[in-house]
Amino acid sequence: MKRLLLSLPILLIAMMACHTDTKPKETTMNMDGTGVAETVKQRDSVCEHDYYLGFEQPAIRAEIEGNDVLLTFDTVQFGGEMSRDGYLLPGMPLKVENLKGVPRSVFIADIGQDNNPILCVLLENGDVQILKLWNCLAYGDFQASEVLYNDIYSFRDGGGGLVENEDGEAPFYEYTTIYAITANGEKEIDLYGFYPQLRYYEYNGDNVFPSCLYQLNLTNDWKMRYVVERFREESVKEYKGHFWNLSMDWDEMVFRYGYELTRLIDGEDPSDSPQVSEISEKGVFEARLGAGSTFVITPTEGLDLAGIGLNHPIVFEIVPDY
Repeated sequence: MKRLLLSLPILLIAMMACHTDTKPKETTMNMDGTGVAETVKQRDSVCEHDYYLGFEQPAIRAEIEGNDVLLTFDTVQFGGEMSRDGYLLPGMPLKVENLKGVPRSVFIADIGQDNNPILCVLLENGDVQILKLWNCLAYGDFQASEVLYNDIYSFRDGGGGLVENEDGEAPFYEYTTIYAITANGEKEIDLYGFYPQLRYYEYNGDNVFPSCLYQLNLTNDWKMRYVVERFREESVKEYKGHFWNLSMDWDEMVFRYGYELTRLIDGEDPSDSPQVSEISEKGVFEARLGAGSTFVITPTEGLDLAGIGLNHPIVFEIVPDY
């Protein structure tokens, strides 16, 4: 999947502070440079972690205060407080939302081939949640993912996608990544690596004026947003939840994902405040690359995603993510 992610960081300097481990983990290094935990004495406790972009001051700081994880962004380095979509960052620090337990440790590093800082939060019970930090700046998205990993002790960053030359040697890596350390080894933190914003217009009759817009937003950190906007009825239904990888066929370029939508925001009457409901809508969809700037989604379980029934391919237009 990392083949489709953004890239090796041009600059990556990550520093850890406030370690309170009294018995750090013991590790050995493999021949390829990756670390594998032999024994883990206890989970890391890191109350502060900085991410740098080549300046003396950190660009992003994550810190634990009580039961919260707080983020501070250096707005000078990011060109001001206004995002590209007009989102204005409020006063900082800003709280990470949707944590499923008490945070014990924080870690920030890039995943991909470019600057793509990902926050990893280790909870007291060893569960891990993540947050793509660029989305905080771009869209005001401070919702952490659902729990993605269990029984984790700490994190490290390093190379991923080891590339061998024709002599069978492994001289370099394709990208940088984050590894979650377990009692028996380590696992790579995985991101969704395809197109984040998709849309499909439904037309009735003249094919000039659309009657409905379907939007599908799939974030790198495995959050899902599905919106149905009916223009004539002036109604908008917005579903929010998360999704996960079920299978990946790189030969046929076909990928299957499961999802669960847990919140419905219903704006039937735009003059009234929208109704917010807690729901549990589960389903499965298949995804493949389409012709041109399209991504083909076929819902097989759950919502039909375009009002034409299950098992019908939907050719979604890819919305540029500038």
